[in-house]
Amino acid sequence: MDIVLILETGGVKGGAEKVAFQSAQVLQKLGHKVWLITAAKEVEADFAGVLEGWLALDEKSFYSETDRSRKVKKLFGNPFVVGPVSEFLAKFDPANTIVHAHTYRLNLSGLVMKTVQDLGFKTVQTCHEYSIACPTSLFYDYRLEQICERKPLSVQCVTCECTGTPYRYKLPRLASAWANKNLYRIPNKVDGYIHVSQLAKDRLEGTIGQYGEHVIIPNPQEISDAGPAEVGRFDRFIYIGRLTKEKAPDVFCEACTRAQIPGVVVGDGPLLKELKEKYPSIEFKGWMSPSGVISNLRESRAYVMPSAWEETFGLSVVDAMANGVPAIVSRNIGAASWIEDGKDGLVLDGNDVDAFAEAMRSLSAEKAVDLGRAAYDKVQLNPPTAERHVDALLQFYNSLLNTERRI
Repeated sequence: MDIVLILETGGVKGGAEKVAFQSAQVLQKLGHKVWLITAAKEVEADFAGVLEGWLALDEKSFYSETDRSRKVKKLFGNPFVVGPVSEFLAKFDPANTIVHAHTYRLNLSGLVMKTVQDLGFKTVQTCHEYSIACPTSLFYDYRLEQICERKPLSVQCVTCECTGTPYRYKLPRLASAWANKNLYRIPNKVDGYIHVSQLAKDRLEGTIGQYGEHVIIPNPQEISDAGPAEVGRFDRFIYIGRLTKEKAPDVFCEACTRAQIPGVVVGDGPLLKELKEKYPSIEFKGWMSPSGVISNLRESRAYVMPSAWEETFGLSVVDAMANGVPAIVSRNIGAASWIEDGKDGLVLDGNDVDAFAEAMRSLSAEKAVDLGRAAYDKVQLNPPTAERHVDALLQFYNSLLNTERRI
């Protein structure tokens, strides 16, 4: 089987790329040929090592384009990808090829998917966020600082200044989303949607409708076994993540302050300066190496993850559980489904500061040890390995290839 991946970048820059790379490694070992279509100028050596070949287009997004003529032409999608992608795919047999899209919204645009679909290939899309439906990708209103419940591309959606930036910056996103849905009909023609959690599946399936097959395949994670951390020895709580409004790091900082317990933040982002000034008692460590993150995680009583948006998953939750560190999370993240409240972690309704403060205050050393051990046993017994992820992928791929393509 040939698997053609679609990615904006040519290397492991974030979670989506990491999932694609880990999958490609296993697929190659199993004898499948993995290819890549990317907007990047070149493919990084590590990624190239697991690929049969690639098409690197060196394309910019509408926002980054400096050539005025090209910029205008990219408003409804990037037409400059159509010819090269068509030529690249000419050597593949649609009957034995899956085109698996991870990211394409900005630089490649929906026209890469339209091109693939028009050529008769079965397409799969992993929904790392909500860009297939929501023009701004998150179903989040930055102005109101709350989850957005507006119907995508409705009058309410189009007229809302939800991005926290001047409205003119939203217009190109609306144009692209409108074209993807109404001109190119991409959501209607995707053969298979992969969701990383039940929460994400419910949100998108309800928005997209019954187009394509929708399945849940958790992201692969590199799970090591260093034994359960000695969480009872520590009294601090830890937050790991990007410091942005939708991630709600302020909820963590305020909860620690109200509960009068030590807190540590691992991460960076636009809210860093504001949070450091407002919460001098919180220790801010910035971004760290993976080993540094795990080391700090294992030296904490619990991992805390509030969220102002419906996060599709939350990989750090599983990292914490795999290390025997109990997680205290908001119910509106996908990874909450991994936790049995009160038995291997704590799940809180909403994003209330006082609720988080009380949960942290009430987590004794003894209770943290019990929850952490149960979380450790759960993940280590059934770890989300890349091999299991790929096994589920191949089952899905084969199912789609053996199904008559929809028009």
